[in-house]
Amino acid sequence: MAQCHFEDILARCARERDESAFSDLIAFSKERQLSVDQISRLATVLADSGDRFSSPHQWQTADIASTGGPTSLSTIMSPLHLRCLGSHVISLGVPGRPAGAVDVLAQIPRYKVHLSRGDAQAVLAECGYVHLVADSTFAPLDAALFSFRRRTKAPPVGAIAVASLLSKKLAVGVRSVGLDVRVGHHGNFGATLPEGRENSITFCRTARNLGIHATCFLTDGTMAYQPYVGRSEALLAIRALIDGTASQWLLEHNHLCRQMALTLRGGSEPTSALSLRDAFTANLEAQGSNYTNFLAQAGRVEAAPRFPIRAPLNGFVRIDLGTLRLLLGKWQSGGDCSASEYPDACGVTLVRQYDEFVHTGDVIALVRCPHEAAAQATEDLARAFGISDVPLRAATTEIIESVG
Repeated sequence: MAQCHFEDILARCARERDESAFSDLIAFSKERQLSVDQISRLATVLADSGDRFSSPHQWQTADIASTGGPTSLSTIMSPLHLRCLGSHVISLGVPGRPAGAVDVLAQIPRYKVHLSRGDAQAVLAECGYVHLVADSTFAPLDAALFSFRRRTKAPPVGAIAVASLLSKKLAVGVRSVGLDVRVGHHGNFGATLPEGRENSITFCRTARNLGIHATCFLTDGTMAYQPYVGRSEALLAIRALIDGTASQWLLEHNHLCRQMALTLRGGSEPTSALSLRDAFTANLEAQGSNYTNFLAQAGRVEAAPRFPIRAPLNGFVRIDLGTLRLLLGKWQSGGDCSASEYPDACGVTLVRQYDEFVHTGDVIALVRCPHEAAAQATEDLARAFGISDVPLRAATTEIIESVG
């Protein structure tokens, strides 16, 4: 009976795509522990709601996705590393909070994230890497369900997150997927390492059931991975990594992104002569923009006004990334969510790291925002920062690979 009810809900979601059907799906998934077969079925229905395409079998198609959470660049840098390692990379994603790969790239003038199936296949054939947003063409039912979950602030449900992530890989024929599981209370895979591990095992088993090889990387989502937080701030991080001016903090995060790609791809050495800049430039040009536009946009962001958040007393820096995510999301729109598909009126650059000792008045972060909003924005965003009199534990990474 439960399976029949589940199929009825799926049919309603596919047919009606309304709030009532989505609410019933979320409630059913929360009340019952969905089986791997049920999660696979949900992922397939979401993928089948729009166009699908596959690539030549000899291509190693791959991507690295994430469970959401601020400061990581894994969905931007790891796919570039995969391309440099010889994979054909197909990234179909949704906008992030405060910054996902697709909405970061959309900040670059003329970069197209909405592509038809034919155009997406042409981009992939041209440069070996295509980045798309789930929309009316690819996985539209998943896009609608994601929008509903975000709009209604629905609590995370691991089974739905697994199905949503895998549906996008099914839709575009990705055969090898890595998942950056950002463990923390603001993520979709659980607030604790045991919860994240359990959902990661479910993800790998479901992926195998769907014919996809999966590897999960459990990272500590409560710790800032690198200093750039925001859609345009991520462009500054990319530029720094490409032109060789990255800080040690950013370099260490990029090393983690590369290790994810190496683990997923297999081996330890690149199999192509592409550099990060070559791979990035080729993708920019194939999707309608160019490296000059990227540098110009990064220059505009760099020149924007910034305002300090200062330490209120002596001690060790704390950053509540969940609070920062919520507050920055509010300030990004600048009060007008209709101004842009991916508004970007505000961003944050972290000046100090977790556990770094600071004195009263030291600058711990810089806020990019319009002058007229500076006082209120910095006061509001300062609520995400704190000072402790003791240091914190070190962050860890755990790998779970395709389990049976």
